Amino acid sequence: KIVPFETIQLLQKLARQGITIVLASGRPEAGVKKIIEELGIESEIPLILFNGAEVKMRGITKDYSLSEQECNEVIKAARKRKSELAIWQKDKFFLEKQTLFSQEYLQINGVKPAYVKAEEVVQGGASKILFLGNKANLKKWQDELITEIGEKINVHRSGEKLLEFVSKAASKGAALEWICSQTGVRQCETIAIGDGENDLSMIRYAGLSVAMGNACEEVLHAADVITLRNDQNGVKAILEKYF
Repeated sequence: KIVPFETIQLLQKLARQGITIVLASGRPEAGVKKIIEELGIESEIPLILFNGAEVKMRGITKDYSLSEQECNEVIKAARKRKSELAIWQKDKFFLEKQTLFSQEYLQINGVKPAYVKAEEVVQGGASKILFLGNKANLKKWQDELITEIGEKINVHRSGEKLLEFVSKAASKGAALEWICSQTGVRQCETIAIGDGENDLSMIRYAGLSVAMGNACEEVLHAADVITLRNDQNGVKAILEKYF
C-alpha cells in the first residue's frame, strides 16, 4: 500500500505534536518496514502485526501465536478442503508450492518464502496461518470454520482471496487496548481507521471509529463515521476534520 505524500506530512505534524501514531497491519514487521520508512516519523511507532498476534512497543514484544495443536487443527481443516496454505512464524514465511494464488500473495507481502510441508514447520506454533483461494470458497469455508473452531481460533477474511487464522487472544482491538495501557492514552482518546474485516475489533474498541469509503460492509456498519476512499486520501480528510 502507498501512503500519499500529503498524508505522510500530516502524520508527521501530528507526531511532532505528541500524538501517538500506531501502525496496525496483518503483515509481519518486514512487510511494513517500507511504510515506516516512508512515514519518516522520528518518535517510535508502536506496531500491531499479524492482526494483533504480535505487538511491538518500547522494546517490548507481545506474542500471541497459535499453539502447535491449534496449527494442526487449521492444517487439518485445509487438507479437508484442499486449500492452499501459507504460514508465518515471525518474519519467516512458508509455502508448500507455487501456484497462481501463492504468487499473488507473494506480490503483496514481498517476503521470500521457504517451501516445505506445513506439518513440518508448526512444532513451535505460528504467528498466523492463511488459506489462499477464491472468494466464493473462502466465504463458505469461513462460515464453516467459525462454527467448527471459532471458539478457539480467530477466523477472518483479509481481502477476497485470503482467509486468516490467528490466536483467540490476538486481535487489533486487544493490541490497541494494551498500547493504551502502556502510553496512558484513554480509550475515548483513540481514533481507529480501517477498511477490512480484520480491522473490526479495533473499530469496535476505539473512541472514534472511522471506516474508509471502500471498506467492507461489516466495517461500514460498525464505524462511527465514514471517510473518503483510500484512493481519495480518506485518512488525510478525516484527520484534518478532527485535528
